Formats: sequence, C-alpha cells, structure tokens
Amino acid sequence: MGDSSLSQDEIDALLAGADDADTSSNLRDSARHINISEKALSPAEEDAIGELLGVAFQTAGSSLSAMLENRDVAVNFVQAEVKDLNELSGDFRGAFVSVKIDFSGDLRGSNYFIFRQRDVIAIASVLMGGDGTNLPAEMDDGLLQTFQEPMNIFVSSMATQLGNKISKSVQTGPPEAQVINAISETALLGEKFTKITFNINISDLVNSQFYQIMDYSVSRDMANLALGKTKSSAAPAQAAPSHHAQQTAMQGSAAINPVKFPSFNQVPAFTGQGNIDLLMDVPMTLTVELGRAKMMIKDILSLGEGSIIELDKLAGEPVDLLVNGKLIGKGEVVVIDENFGVRVTDIVSPMDRVKHFGS
Repeated sequence: MGDSSLSQDEIDALLAGADDADTSSNLRDSARHINISEKALSPAEEDAIGELLGVAFQTAGSSLSAMLENRDVAVNFVQAEVKDLNELSGDFRGAFVSVKIDFSGDLRGSNYFIFRQRDVIAIASVLMGGDGTNLPAEMDDGLLQTFQEPMNIFVSSMATQLGNKISKSVQTGPPEAQVINAISETALLGEKFTKITFNINISDLVNSQFYQIMDYSVSRDMANLALGKTKSSAAPAQAAPSHHAQQTAMQGSAAINPVKFPSFNQVPAFTGQGNIDLLMDVPMTLTVELGRAKMMIKDILSLGEGSIIELDKLAGEPVDLLVNGKLIGKGEVVVIDENFGVRVTDIVSPMDRVKHFGS
C-alpha cells in the first residue's frame, strides 16, 4: 500500500483554503444580514402602520356589517412585512381575488387587496340574497362585480379614517377586481413591497385572512406621516406668540377698538322685485318627487320587470316640488291631455325660499 500521508505543505494549503471558505461564509452571512435589515420595517414603523390601518378597517367593517344583514364583522391587523416579488409569489399559490385601488392626494401609490376566492364567493353570495350556505363552486362575473361594491365602500371608508388619523387628504380610485392564480398576474412593479396581513371574521360566513400589498415607499410614507403627527403632538409647545397675545401686548401701548362684524345669520327682508329682473332668464330645474325608498344592494340586484318598490309616501299624500333640490312647495298629481301635471296646493313663503336658496 502506498504512502498516503500528507506533506506539511499540503496540510498548510488545506488550512489556508478552509480559512478562505470560512471568510467567504462570513461575508455571505454579513451580506444576507444587510439585505434583511434594508428590507425590514422598524418596530415603530410597523406599529404606526398597524395602528393606522387597524383603526381604519375596524371603522370600515361597520359599513360591511350593514351590507351583510348586520352580521358581526371583525378586522384585526396581524403584521407588516417587506418582501420582494419572488417572495410574494411563494406566498400566494392557488385561486385568489385581487382588488387594485390607487391612493391619491397626500398619500400616493397603488394598493392591492388579496382575498381568498372562497371568502369572496361567500360575501358576494350573501349580498346577492343568499344565506351563506350552498355556495357556488366557482367565481363568475356576477359575483366579482357584486364584490366590487362593498370593496368600494370599504376602502373609501378606510381612506377617510386614514386621512383623519394623519390629518392629510387621502382619496381612492375605483376598485378593479380580478381573479388571479399567481401574483405575477397583477401589475405589481418594483423591487420591494410591504405585505400587510389582516384577520377577518364575519359571523357564520368567513374566518380567514386577507392581505394588503403596497409599494414599500408608500408604506414608509404612511408610517412617517403617522410618526410625524405623533411626535408633533407629544412635543412641548414652542410656537411663536399667538395673534391674541400680540394684540394684548399692543393694547398695553395704544387703545384699540374691536371690529364689529354684522351677523351672517340674518336674512335680509324680501323687498319684492328690486334687481331680481336680472335673474329672470336663469334656467332652473323643477323636480316633482313622488317619494323615496332605501334598499339593500341585494334587493336592488334582484329588481326586474314587474317588481314593485314601496315608497315612503301614502296614497293621495301631496308630492314635493323641488327647485335645484330645494323644497318650494307641495302639490297633487293630475292628468292633463294624457300628460302628467301637478296642481300646486301649498307654496313656501318668499322669505323661506330666500333662506332655502341661501343655505
């Protein structure tokens, strides 16, 4: 058997190679740590986003509850994570419904809300008159279109609450819903995104999660706005002297009489024609309102030929006469040469009409 022992030079070479391998491994670990830290939200940022969206969705949930026959709706923030497109692709496998909504105003960017398809079918089925049982096996266009309506209300309410919370203007565009089987079927573009997870529970209907995905920069803007407001409200007041304080200082050296403004609540007396002739040719729209009714979305969707809508007016009760949406009188419906007409039975006084059109 030949001599298989290693020379000292060979041993030194192997040890040097091991040191290089350890160094490369440490560098890779260090680089991986840097990448993770670059992508992570700070605890303060995550808390700020969670507080903002948690409160907003809790408020918006009440709107959804009313649409779902007052079922209890609970939406709770779980976590916010920063991920790239490949990581998101691994998170969403199977059938989902994507709803794209754009933020505009002081907070700008695209948002995607991702729901499990089964949850969307359950919610839309109840909105269309179902009881939440015997759900359709597959999504269709009717269910998808029906789901867009509560999403519109849901996200509009969220934007309002979000804007109030950060004292900024936040608007949303119309929702765009589609069925997806992979996250690549959306129009997500960019390197980093914030994936926000929510728990949603709708009594005897849904116990699941949905997700909000936004550009990383949008989530940072949202967190900064929230943190900026918190800091400004918590910081001690160092503001310049108020206008009232400046006035007080000035009054110590000079006599100043306060300005007296007329009351804006006083409506001038109606004095007849005056210069009203200048307005005689201005066109206005007169509307006769037979009555009104409030209906749920499921009832509206079920309307068809022959359906009867019960109004809030009794038979024979006077109808309202409106000019540009303002009440000016009441009347009764008559037929004149096969055309409908209205005989005026009560008219609002000129003074009251001035008040109505001035309000």
